Amino acid sequence: MLSPETLLRNRYRIIAQTGGGGFGYVYKAIDEVFGCTVAIKETKEQVAGKEQLKRAFEREAKLLRNLKHHALPRVTDYFVHDQSQFLVMDFIEGSDLAARLRTRNEPFTIREVLSWSDTILGALEYLHSRHEPIIHRDIKPSNIKLADDGSIYLLDFGLAKGSTGQMSTVLAEQSSFSVIGFTVNYAPLEQLHASGTKPQSDIYSLGATLYNLLTGRFPISAPTRDEAIQKGQADPLPPPHEINPKVPVRISQVICQSMAVRWWDRFASAAEMRAALTAAASELAPGNDVVKHNDQSDNAPPKPTSERSTLLLPEDPASASAKLSLDNGPKHGAIRSVFRNRWLPGMVALIVIAAAGIGARLVFPHWFVSSPPATNNAAPPVIDTSPPPASVAEFRLVKSLQAHQGTVWAIAFSPNGQHAASGGEDGKVFLWETRNWALTPLIERKDPIYSLAFSPDGKTLVAPAEGQGLVILPTQPGQNIKTAPGSIKPVYRVAFSPDDSDGNILATLSGDNPDQENGKWKGADEVRIWYEKGGWGTRLLPFNQSEPKLMALAFSPDGKTLAAAGYANKIYLWNVDVKGTPIDPLPINWSEPDLVHSLVFSPDGKYLAAGCHDGSIRLWRYTGIWEAEERFPDEHRTRITALAFSRDSSLLASASAASEKEASIVRLWMVAVPPRSKPLPTNATTTVRSLAFSPDGKVLLGSMEDGTIANWQAVPR
Repeated sequence: MLSPETLLRNRYRIIAQTGGGGFGYVYKAIDEVFGCTVAIKETKEQVAGKEQLKRAFEREAKLLRNLKHHALPRVTDYFVHDQSQFLVMDFIEGSDLAARLRTRNEPFTIREVLSWSDTILGALEYLHSRHEPIIHRDIKPSNIKLADDGSIYLLDFGLAKGSTGQMSTVLAEQSSFSVIGFTVNYAPLEQLHASGTKPQSDIYSLGATLYNLLTGRFPISAPTRDEAIQKGQADPLPPPHEINPKVPVRISQVICQSMAVRWWDRFASAAEMRAALTAAASELAPGNDVVKHNDQSDNAPPKPTSERSTLLLPEDPASASAKLSLDNGPKHGAIRSVFRNRWLPGMVALIVIAAAGIGARLVFPHWFVSSPPATNNAAPPVIDTSPPPASVAEFRLVKSLQAHQGTVWAIAFSPNGQHAASGGEDGKVFLWETRNWALTPLIERKDPIYSLAFSPDGKTLVAPAEGQGLVILPTQPGQNIKTAPGSIKPVYRVAFSPDDSDGNILATLSGDNPDQENGKWKGADEVRIWYEKGGWGTRLLPFNQSEPKLMALAFSPDGKTLAAAGYANKIYLWNVDVKGTPIDPLPINWSEPDLVHSLVFSPDGKYLAAGCHDGSIRLWRYTGIWEAEERFPDEHRTRITALAFSRDSSLLASASAASEKEASIVRLWMVAVPPRSKPLPTNATTTVRSLAFSPDGKVLLGSMEDGTIANWQAVPR
């Protein structure tokens, strides 16, 4: 990775890193020869002494250098420097569609998406029809940028091993330099199975991109869909119009065909898909705006105005003044029969076909009704565009509980909801009866109580012990307090496995405190599993102590998976079996190094949420596999200190740290797509440190730095 002010080839001065992934980095730089801003891509693959790799890089760079299309940034230079490969290209000022989708909090309009898709399909036609066809291989919203001037560009910010980027020639697949990078939600089955990509692979990825832009939902991955189909079940991917009713059925059908699991069931070419979208759009109700096709490369002369065709789109009241203008290109496969010099007969034929389609819908409506998606317990919830019901969205602050002196670090409900427990800086643990909020002191220690966990049967409450080990607190009278030594380092986080079929199983994070002067705990470098059978025996899980420290811990609801996170750019996962086998971690897309403070699984197992130091909430959805991370809208302005799911998994509560200008913010999120939130009232002037929902979802507790515990209750309808 290059530092700012690095000068490459005595010409390109690095300004900042703007992107990066598993295969390389992207930088914003100044070309000091021409005085312009450029983007520079560096691959991590070292090329020193690898002549074959150098030749392959040079060959592909030349192919990309010769691309000239208005929707593709120009490659202006390429070179090898200090064992790395570099590409220099136009820098596009603007933001990508993934970022725009996150900030707008709702799907894009049909008008916008049809305009963008028309341009991108034109670019794909151009790439796929080259003498050596080029497959992009990583089309997704984050690789499509809307420039400040309104132009749309197909970019490539994923850098592939052994190549200049995800864009690679079809012929390159015959060598050892084929591309291995992709994004699972947008990748077709043949790419995930490494069986070779083709133009239909880009068609799938673009269809998945349009799906996301029009619904706000990540599409279910191809392997998950294929597994269901192989079992004789219906495709679990809901059509876009069933998620977002504003999507016309015909447009939805085109997107579904482009996303067919088998490549031969998709459109044969980008031109064919484009023609299908054109026909689908022509069936929509007339409006005042027109769409004009523009596919010309920089080398192709523009067509006369008389040769341009127009396509009426429905009027969008929200953007009636926005004109979607796209120039027509010279020749594009299936579309050229409509938009050549003799465009009128083709247009008439198109109108006849559309009219016939409307008649068929009236006579045979069952042809056009999509089958309902198969029931899939692992599928994410369907989007709800209506306002949240009052019984779900409205919580009122009824009282503040007070017993601690100093910060209340931990709050937890017993599984039956009859008790809540709190632990604080004062070293005290209290048990609260939730029917009247009467309290019972359980223990007082010298050290702060940073974490608490109830056993699945609710009979045991566990907290970190002074020094090393655990303290086991009975929640029923007449039982003795016990300790469980065994950890050689102080324990910071505790979490019970929800599955007690094998006896109680507990996980902990532990580590030395290197900052004794100001009392700040810097994170764990030990992950331990504790077994009640045999007297709370303990063993370490595989974790490299030299890796970044851990701060957050969570069990999956079935008790089979343990997750931990902290300063690293990933969520660590382990199988809770005899060996504690590590699972492939979930990557976190940081723009810069950051920290996870809170980690929580939803009770139904469909979600894993992380609260981060930059104020963001990251969510992973489970649909047979963990889908790509999504980021909630940035409603918090400071670090996330606490997260909690409701028992039915429909709500996520979040809290962020207080600042000099404002108190801690607590928000309640509907975990539908796109996620929406409402602030909760709070009297706290300091930070909320922990959140917990009651099992019935009617009460939310929040522990505060000012020593109080906020008590929110759901407002009945």
